[in-house]
Amino acid sequence: PAEMSLEEIEGRLESVLKSETISQLKSSVWKERLE
Repeated sequence: PAEMSLEEIEGRLESVLKSETISQLKSSVWKERLE
């Protein structure tokens, strides 16, 4: 259980990166609206 397969690691990284970029996009959009 401790060892994860490459596919699992890639999947987790992908989901984390996606949520990160989405939150960054949202914050940038809000900044533009507030200005």
